[in-house]
Amino acid sequence: MTIGEHVAGVVQVYDYQNHDWSTIASLSDANVISCKTKRLCCATGAFEIGGVYAATLSMVCRLPGISRYQIRGCRILLRRWYDGESYTASTAPLEGIFWVTDAQKKAEIFTISGQDAMGWTDTSSYNHNAEEVVQDGTLSAGVYGFGEFLAQLYSDGPVLQAWMDRCVNLANILAMRQMGLRKRLLVWRDYDKTQNGGIEYCNNYIWTDHNVEDTTQNACFFLYQDDGVFKDDNPRSFLRWLAQAAGGFITVTKDGYLTLRQFVQPSLGDAVVYMADMELDSCEVADYRLQLYSTTVVYDDFQPAWAAGDVPNANGLSPYRIYVEGNPFMNGYQKRMDNEWLSPVWGLAMSMYHYGENRNCIARPFRVKVHTTDRYELGERICFPDWHDLGEVAGGSVYRDTNAAVYRDQNGQIYRLRGGEPLYSVITGIEWTFRGGTVLSCGGEDTRVMADCIKASKADRAIREMRSRFKAAE
Repeated sequence: MTIGEHVAGVVQVYDYQNHDWSTIASLSDANVISCKTKRLCCATGAFEIGGVYAATLSMVCRLPGISRYQIRGCRILLRRWYDGESYTASTAPLEGIFWVTDAQKKAEIFTISGQDAMGWTDTSSYNHNAEEVVQDGTLSAGVYGFGEFLAQLYSDGPVLQAWMDRCVNLANILAMRQMGLRKRLLVWRDYDKTQNGGIEYCNNYIWTDHNVEDTTQNACFFLYQDDGVFKDDNPRSFLRWLAQAAGGFITVTKDGYLTLRQFVQPSLGDAVVYMADMELDSCEVADYRLQLYSTTVVYDDFQPAWAAGDVPNANGLSPYRIYVEGNPFMNGYQKRMDNEWLSPVWGLAMSMYHYGENRNCIARPFRVKVHTTDRYELGERICFPDWHDLGEVAGGSVYRDTNAAVYRDQNGQIYRLRGGEPLYSVITGIEWTFRGGTVLSCGGEDTRVMADCIKASKADRAIREMRSRFKAAE
């Protein structure tokens, strides 16, 4: 079956006279030659917490009468829809809002690269001074790192999401000042517990032991200032630390809002992919899934805290750990609330089991190219109801998940053993190509091989060595 797909959009520049966005070109099937977007919540090939990645756009289009200088600095509102859907070019769902980061022109053909609003969180605070950021005398004169701005503005210890909101608002001021805009570039949208079974994000509350969350007592995080880490000038670093402390990731929604997500949160729903949806020979599924066995937080001047279980011994389980070090919000929590020093560690240990047994986060590495009319989201749980090895003959067994099994009978009918479940995983990467399908993936390597022992980069090793030398000199 052929799937008819359409794109539409507008190219806008900022009108500094009227202080609003102005459309200078339209996009449609007629002038978009190729188009691709890519979204990640974990590093390529990895499974991790604390991801803060920008979505990217790659496009080749025909735009007569426009110069390369006009395109640089534009933003693109991109929409897409399929045959059979009752959308128009102006009502179709947004695929994203992207700011152009590079544009090459040959005749009327442009090759454009762009990023979503997350790119604005890389604005350096050293480009601004206290007077430009806050003009009511709240800050003393000077040029500061981003954390120094935060430390002067906020001395309290709110919950993690309040810190995220503050970071986004301050980063927005920095970006607007650099661009000379009066329109917001960064807007925060809260995680909504009412859409997620009444369950808050991880570490919003105090954990009294490894599986009991005291929902009457908020976990208050402070910004640790006893080392130089908080002087970092990059807002995205602070968002990464906060997302890490919350056991999830921060992403930009397709309509342009920054928000916190937890893996497999119920509000994202479930993606379902059948073998009939897959491009031939495009599906690879690992014969193991990741099993969290250890969570460790290394504090700056305090005893490390950890929670651990037995290393998985089943053939289908590959152990992985959560390791946090040099996080100023974790350090600040420990300094002010040392009577609850294990609370955030237990919270992170439960981050993969946050929504209960029926919605545990099962991370099974996979990569598949699908051709469907569905739209997918980062962190969404994905189900493969009838996946089986292409080498298996009809009537053979379908892929057997750990502690569960799905079988195909001699007539090709799917059925489950009692208590069995279909193959599940979580989406950590989405790459959509106009009229070319969507590549879905979940990262995560087998930690039972030597490659995992030597994967630390030279930069990682240098940072560890520097920390060790500083601590030894104290």
